[in-house]
Amino acid sequence: MALELPHSPPSTPKLSPATAPPATPSQTPPLPTPPSASPSASDCASSTADLLVERLRQRARGHYERGSDDASGVQVSITPTALNEALSQLEQQYPDAWRSFQAKERFCYDTTSHLLTLRMPTKIHEAIIAALRRIIEGHVARAVQHNPEAARIWTRHVFFAGSATIAPAGARSQSRQCPDASWCYRSVVQPPFVLEVAWSETSKHVHHKCRQLIRDSRGQVRTALIVKCEYQMSTTQVPRPSISVFRYHLDLEDNTFDVVCNPKSVSMSPICLRLADFIPYAMTLESSHLQQLSDAIGDITISGESLAAAIEEAHELQVTNDVNHPSEAMRDARPKKRQRDADDSETDESHPASRSATTSFDAATEDAADPSYQPAKVRPIAVAPLRRNRSKRLRRHIRDSAEEQAEDDLVVRGQSLPAAPYRAEEPV
Repeated sequence: MALELPHSPPSTPKLSPATAPPATPSQTPPLPTPPSASPSASDCASSTADLLVERLRQRARGHYERGSDDASGVQVSITPTALNEALSQLEQQYPDAWRSFQAKERFCYDTTSHLLTLRMPTKIHEAIIAALRRIIEGHVARAVQHNPEAARIWTRHVFFAGSATIAPAGARSQSRQCPDASWCYRSVVQPPFVLEVAWSETSKHVHHKCRQLIRDSRGQVRTALIVKCEYQMSTTQVPRPSISVFRYHLDLEDNTFDVVCNPKSVSMSPICLRLADFIPYAMTLESSHLQQLSDAIGDITISGESLAAAIEEAHELQVTNDVNHPSEAMRDARPKKRQRDADDSETDESHPASRSATTSFDAATEDAADPSYQPAKVRPIAVAPLRRNRSKRLRRHIRDSAEEQAEDDLVVRGQSLPAAPYRAEEPV
């Protein structure tokens, strides 16, 4: 008996390319799709700038993100180009948000990691930094306004970076420092100009910090400005700040970097800045044109009186703001005031002792011959429960007085009371 094998179609020989039938459209292999055009760097920067502008507008309205009240703050990844574009857009299109950003916002920009950190505003230290920033930027802007090229460098290449993180070349992360304020130059990592406000710090610590910033950066941090604020409190006069201003700058002599500082404080004499202070030292050495442009502008003088006035105004404004809008911790620390009637001389009818005293007075002055006379019900004065915060001696005195009163009542009623501290035994 033959086995039946499963049917298999006969194998057909392969046709040669010459004899093969033409391929139908369905048999044509699909063409590879062209790669989609990736967004350019300028489009990404514009999108990031728009998002930052919207976030700053929300913060100007008082809507802060979760985490912005911490020391860490809220971090935004943004390039220096996008940051400049966002700030320009905020200044030109949203003036109210721009004024709020300048007056209240606390932020720092890490030029190494391109991270912008936004923190909660307020505090007197930040208010003084914002006031000094307006003074410095206003003087520089007025000095370069008649020179188009210098104005272009100041507006397009120099930008405020807040408390930027400065990492010395070749140093570990533990040695990074953050000045109170800094100004960066476009496409340069380290800020060439930094500002330190010694409000609660000692002068010795701030001077050492600025010297180290300039030395460890190897010429990238060019100028450090120190403003030391001290208030002389008096009971008869309005407190006025006594400031001390020091300017540390980098000097190149015999191919050696050196840190130079004015020999004494310039508290009431003008402090002199240069446009080159905001440009990295290496760039002015490579391009003599930048140094010549700074020399053409000349000294930018800022008087110590204007700095003192700005600090005093910021201090008064912050104190007024704290009084009118105290923080939650300050509100909780305030003593609770009792709610009293408009006329303090009137008796509080809700108090049981007042009610009893008033009722007793009315009962004593009523006339019994009056047909509408009814004896008033005199309520006993309610004894308030003992508070836990009273001393033990006071509680013991009240307890002894109550026992003596009870003993007198029992003696009057003809009952005997055993001597203390024994108690009467109950009959079995």
